[in-house]
Amino acid sequence: MDFRLGSLTTQLGKNVSFNDFDKDGDGVISEQEYNNALAEFGLDKVELSNVDANADKEVSNEEFKIWEQKIKMEEALQPYLTQVTKDFTGKKSQYAGEMTNALRDYLDVYAERCAAEGKNIDKLAEGFEASLPAMYQTYKDNILNNTPDAIKSRVIDSIIDTQCDIARSASKDALGEKELSIYVKQIGSTLDTAATSFVNGYKGDNLEADLAAYLKEYLNTNDKEKMATAISEYNKSTAAFGGYIDSSELADLKEVAIKLLSEAINNNIPVNINGSNYTKIDALTQKINGYTDAEKLMADVQSIIAGFNDKSIVESSRANAVAQADAEEFSAFASIKGSAYQVDASEIDYTTIDGYFENEEYSVKAKKTQGYLREQLEDKVRETLDNGIKKQMRAQINAMLIEKGISTDKLDTIFENVYNQSLNDTLSAEGMIETKNKTWFRRGSATCNIKEVVDTFIATFNTNIAKTMDEMNASQTDMNVADIDYTAAGKNANGRTITEQGVDLTQAYADDKVITKKGRGVDYYKSLAETMIENMKSQFLQKAKTMCAANGIEFDGAIFTTKFNNAKSTAVAKAVTGTGSSKSLILPTSTLDTRTLMDTFTQNFVKDYSEWVKKEKTEI
Repeated sequence: MDFRLGSLTTQLGKNVSFNDFDKDGDGVISEQEYNNALAEFGLDKVELSNVDANADKEVSNEEFKIWEQKIKMEEALQPYLTQVTKDFTGKKSQYAGEMTNALRDYLDVYAERCAAEGKNIDKLAEGFEASLPAMYQTYKDNILNNTPDAIKSRVIDSIIDTQCDIARSASKDALGEKELSIYVKQIGSTLDTAATSFVNGYKGDNLEADLAAYLKEYLNTNDKEKMATAISEYNKSTAAFGGYIDSSELADLKEVAIKLLSEAINNNIPVNINGSNYTKIDALTQKINGYTDAEKLMADVQSIIAGFNDKSIVESSRANAVAQADAEEFSAFASIKGSAYQVDASEIDYTTIDGYFENEEYSVKAKKTQGYLREQLEDKVRETLDNGIKKQMRAQINAMLIEKGISTDKLDTIFENVYNQSLNDTLSAEGMIETKNKTWFRRGSATCNIKEVVDTFIATFNTNIAKTMDEMNASQTDMNVADIDYTAAGKNANGRTITEQGVDLTQAYADDKVITKKGRGVDYYKSLAETMIENMKSQFLQKAKTMCAANGIEFDGAIFTTKFNNAKSTAVAKAVTGTGSSKSLILPTSTLDTRTLMDTFTQNFVKDYSEWVKKEKTEI
């Protein structure tokens, strides 16, 4: 319908009235009078049907007044029609015509509604102009919110929100905020590609519902299912190439390979050819056309097909998000210099250490051996430092990691190991602890200056933590054992703590415990020592696999077992000492040095396995 309503103002500025049209004064404007007046006053030619609302070929006084108001309404509409060109640009420009027509329709509908409701005709234009701002926004939102692109975005956002809620609430595989951010990007990209393809070919009448149903099903479809038909067609097309491939058939094979692998890209499945991912059909086509050997091309395509996995998009995206977040965090973690982990001694609150400012001596006295007294004093000092400054030291390091956006739990085991090693280094340093043997007349004693111990310990910790972190991050191809959890040595298969002679074996390594017992033969403690090392096996197995992967060599289970068992035997032989046997008539005395056990095993295994990896790498 043409809504050009012209003007009732002549070029000389005269406003043409109803009476100027109604020449015979009968109260209505006939068709002839209408046409004559338009010509006489030089007015725009407006079809009578645009003015004659009841289509009786005459214009009543009321219809003329409505015409006058509509002309004013159309004038009020012009700025909004101009605004359409500004609001509907780029991809939205295709909806500009729909918006323009909606506004013009609104002019007609508004006038008809007001007339039907008996409203004052003389106020039509005034009311219409007042309603335009809100109505313009309503029409604009309605059109833009219901475009295919808008519907697609809305559906994708809804599905992503649902998946994120699932990821957040799943206790087993919940994603952290960093992983969740990566996951949203990955799954959003996948859904966008699939949704675009669906929308472009859609012929139905409920895009939002049908697209949502399609994408939900698509998310739970794995690569193999999506590619089943295409792979079947590929295998049919290439069946003839099986036993007698030659160069004359290369062009045909390229054609079916491009067709198959393009289908993968269209399904948002990256095509990996010899270690390189292809996600664009043009680049893929160029790669395939570069093949000069049909047999090689077929082998590579078959390898690609074999690589299509059984995981759904949701599962793959979650796994990729975790892996990528871990890789990014590890990269940031590995880039920190070892010196950044050193604590600032001036920020330690030493009032938590009794006797520190008084240079007080800590001592233990009893009619016991020097070894026993020394161990008791070490336990006392260890407890004092654990309760006094350990948390402060860790808090300083945590603050540094948090500032860099790195999870503090990455340092949990490393901190514990370095802390305990540094404390043991300090307490075993020459002259740090003085002992006196018992005599018939006096008790034996073990003494130390607590301030000297604390100051030396912090300095030792700073040296050790800087060295450990620099060595650990220097090369990812080495076997780094700084984060080995030695508490696992003291747990049985059910995760319960093993105790021996009242010693908690989960803490024996950290506390540098030497266990001695009369009545126990060497064979008993050898068995216990072997059990403790076996409890560590899973950690060293993972270390070995990671090292092989980093060096690009294949993990060999038999080699691992050999190296592990050899290192275990060496460590047990060195750490377990004693006299007699549990089967001997002589009462035996046996000793298990837990730190010697674990340190010897770790050093020997790392050395032997690293040498094997180095040898294998040179032979690749």
